[in-house]
Amino acid sequence: MHNDTRGPKHGAHNAAVRPDRDHHMGRIWRVQHKEAKQLPPANLASGNHKDWAAALNHPNGAIRMNAQRLIEDNNATDTVAELQQIAQKGSGYGRINALWLLEHFGQA
Repeated sequence: MHNDTRGPKHGAHNAAVRPDRDHHMGRIWRVQHKEAKQLPPANLASGNHKDWAAALNHPNGAIRMNAQRLIEDNNATDTVAELQQIAQKGSGYGRINALWLLEHFGQA
């Protein structure tokens, strides 16, 4: 139970005012970094295989995995040259995804 209605005083937003409320009443905290960096957008919806290959160097892992999945699902073998370049000079995670794709296409 989040809001104890058994008698404690309630504050301005109808939340029970008691020192242990956040620890014993199921409070869910949202933790955020105060100086979080804005990540560059990735264009996975374009349908362009080169955009998908470029997204393999994105700092967000979910975007990298979706780009890898799109390249595999669409059998985008025209990206092999970009994948080889990423495997040699890309970011650490981008290299891993590119190597997996090259293995998938039989080019590793």
